[in-house]
Amino acid sequence: MPGRAGELNASVPPIPGAASYNWRVSIAVQPAVVLQSAQTTVASNTFAGLTPLS
Repeated sequence: MPGRAGELNASVPPIPGAASYNWRVSIAVQPAVVLQSAQTTVASNTFAGLTPLS
C-alpha cells in the first residue's frame, strides 16, 4: 500500500529476541540532526508530518 504525502513507512527484517527497535529520521546533509525518533516493539514504524526539502 503506498504511503501518503509526508509519510515514511520504514521496516526491517525482525531480529530474533529483540524487545524494541529504535528509529531515527535525519537528512543526508545533516545526519547528526534527528528530525523524528521513535521506539517500537515491532520491526516497522510510520513517520508522519515530513516535508520535502526544496
